[in-house]
Amino acid sequence: MVTKKTRFLIVFAVLCGTSLSLAHSVMAQCYLGQHDDVICPRNGAPVAGGTDGGEGPIVTIIDPSPHIGVYIPEFPIYIEIPIKPNPYQPPPPCVPVKPTPPPPDTKIPPGPPPPPPTGSCQDFMAAMRKSESSGGCVSGVNYTCVNSINCIGAYQFCPSTLRQYYSGSSSSFLNDPAAQDQAFMKLVQANWSYLKSKGACQAMGKTIDGATITPAALVGAAHLGGAGGVAKFLNTNGGYNPSDGHTRLSDYANKFGGFDLSSCGISCP
Repeated sequence: MVTKKTRFLIVFAVLCGTSLSLAHSVMAQCYLGQHDDVICPRNGAPVAGGTDGGEGPIVTIIDPSPHIGVYIPEFPIYIEIPIKPNPYQPPPPCVPVKPTPPPPDTKIPPGPPPPPPTGSCQDFMAAMRKSESSGGCVSGVNYTCVNSINCIGAYQFCPSTLRQYYSGSSSSFLNDPAAQDQAFMKLVQANWSYLKSKGACQAMGKTIDGATITPAALVGAAHLGGAGGVAKFLNTNGGYNPSDGHTRLSDYANKFGGFDLSSCGISCP
């Protein structure tokens, strides 16, 4: 019959051996309290504190292999109890995760800057006269040009616009080139003032419907389609780009965009 004491020794030995073998320690000591109960190594030889006395009931387990042997005097047997290795594995060390870099900038890089404007206000005025009154006149040419819808002069002022910038008669206007030049510059400055108030300077350098936006491009286009029409052209990014039957706003912007009008007050701050 296996006594409680024997069962205790077996369990105690297993626990001690388990702790030993899992840690792979070379030595562990267990206190047993009786000389006739001895825990032996795997080869069966008694260890310190055997049955014939000695220094006291201190028993040393020196076998690091994953089993333990127990000698039980009540029964002439030697028991080997295999010990399962501990399945626990320490977690791998923490590896810092590198932050994911932001995606590359997908914005389209700006194109090369437009060439610097050339020419002067006088050159701009001469180009506008040539464009407006060198052909299509029913009578006269240049400063004396009158077209089929009664727009007159070198800059083709139509009656409603002419009344805003000239107080004389149509015939006196046709015979006064200086008055025509003055009326034209007043119109250009009024158009530019309106366009600046609508944010035109924020559009400088953009390309809209093939036209590079400059102050001269905008006031040139405004002479064709009015300042309100040019503001709408800018706000719709070229979606509004009407034609008079032959020419669109963007065509005039391209034609006159290369002039430097800063000497006559047409520029962005």
